[in-house]
Amino acid sequence: MRILGVSRCLPAHGYGGMQDIAWALYAGLVGRGHAVEVWTTSCPGRPPKEEREGVEIRYLPGAPPMDGGAAWGHALRAAADGAAVRFDVIHSTSTAALPLLEGRPPPVVATFHGTTYDEWITTRWAGPDPLDPPLLRWVRWARRLRWARAQMRIQRWPGMPFDRVIATSAEQEAVLREVLGFPPERIRVVLNGPRIPPVPPGDAAALRGSLGLPASGPVLLAGSRWIHEKGLLDVLEVHRELLADGVRAHLALLGEGPMAPLVRQRIRRDGTERHVTLPGKVPYDRLPAWYAASDAFLNPTRRRNGYDLSMVLAMAYGAVVLTYDQGSHRTLIEDGVDGFLLPPRDLRGMGGRLRRLLRSPESLARLRERARAKVAEHFSPERMADRTEAVLREAVGERGGGS
Repeated sequence: MRILGVSRCLPAHGYGGMQDIAWALYAGLVGRGHAVEVWTTSCPGRPPKEEREGVEIRYLPGAPPMDGGAAWGHALRAAADGAAVRFDVIHSTSTAALPLLEGRPPPVVATFHGTTYDEWITTRWAGPDPLDPPLLRWVRWARRLRWARAQMRIQRWPGMPFDRVIATSAEQEAVLREVLGFPPERIRVVLNGPRIPPVPPGDAAALRGSLGLPASGPVLLAGSRWIHEKGLLDVLEVHRELLADGVRAHLALLGEGPMAPLVRQRIRRDGTERHVTLPGKVPYDRLPAWYAASDAFLNPTRRRNGYDLSMVLAMAYGAVVLTYDQGSHRTLIEDGVDGFLLPPRDLRGMGGRLRRLLRSPESLARLRERARAKVAEHFSPERMADRTEAVLREAVGERGGGS
């Protein structure tokens, strides 16, 4: 098949779950013998066209990087009008290809990594952002709630008549069907499959030493964009309680962002500086070392849009994930078997589970091995590409075309 991929962002735009999954998929489809061209937003420092791993990429001029506004729609329609080849099928990362549905395109299959319903629930649950000025905090939160609810009304069937919609979890499938009204016969479930880079050579002590971590004792990892919704202050609270209970765990908190002043202030207030490492933003190819050097990965996120790529990677390298029982997390984690799911905002419960885990080397080893095995079996890029290819062929066959 000749496949057109449409995504507002790719790894060239920066590290992120959606773009990394999209790239793993498109490269995987090329590996299965398909011709794949991807249209994306402009990217400073990149030529208008380039080829990487057999995928032809077009950075559309006039479309601001990673932006899905009106300029993106204009650029996308202009590219379609001037296209020199006919595609058998279009794959849309989320709603990126929606402007193309206004014409008479070939079959369009959209993979949803999250929905506007998830954004609305996240905004409502996360509450006001502590970084907003106090007098405007509640006003801005109410404004974000109204915007999220308005977007949820837009992202509904039949306003998005894709030929097939791919949900990346059983929970997302239920939202698309029950909340947003997509016909069940058009929905398929395909689990995300990120690429898993190899771990640098060396034993655990050497690996930790290269990262500036203690050679012995428990190491906890957390990492994300440093924004309110990611629950970074909750991570610090769980860590503080562990230290107070005599569990001398070291915390590595990766990333950067607007919450940095509050995070550093909290660490100083708690007096935990000696037990916390803040390496800043870590390049993607260096992440395997951090995951492999850690015993557990804490993710008390308040977001509901799927399962974070960071949790899949942590499990792949054997770090036991502790997160909240919400959104799509049950698709990734079976509580007590290959990770832990806690009631939302149950920091005491998270700390208790973590305390018992770190005091039982046998349980820790067992969960680490199960986590690795689950990702290898169910969340591989090969499995994702195979199943997405089948959905693309199904959509083409229904229209009576393709190859």
